[in-house]
Amino acid sequence: LYQGFLHTRNKDLLRQLAAVLYQEEKISPNLSELTSVFYWFASLKRMFSLRFPNFYKEIGNQNENSLGDSRPFGVILENAMNTQIRALTKGDITKEQKILSLDTWRALTELDAQAKEYDEMKKLYKNGNTSL
Repeated sequence: LYQGFLHTRNKDLLRQLAAVLYQEEKISPNLSELTSVFYWFASLKRMFSLRFPNFYKEIGNQNENSLGDSRPFGVILENAMNTQIRALTKGDITKEQKILSLDTWRALTELDAQAKEYDEMKKLYKNGNTSL
């Protein structure tokens, strides 16, 4: 919802974020409250980027959308989610249900570690050191 708002500027997405934040489906926040919800999620995302710097990092360029891709936004989010699930299951689909029930913090810790390992392997390969 947060990424969707950044992409579309649709205020109803902020209302839906408020419903998630306050666990109240029929919430009707005013513009100031919607702004506060936006900044709360922005600060949460900032906190995640500081805690998981290998996983949360900027990608793309200014000619692309906020996710660094020119494909339709829904497709981008679905592909990102599928990639994260696959990284956590290591491609074993029999583990997907277990992965989906994991604590988010634990899943982010693992994804951050995998991103760090990937960056390290990429540096080794780029420097011509292909023996691990």
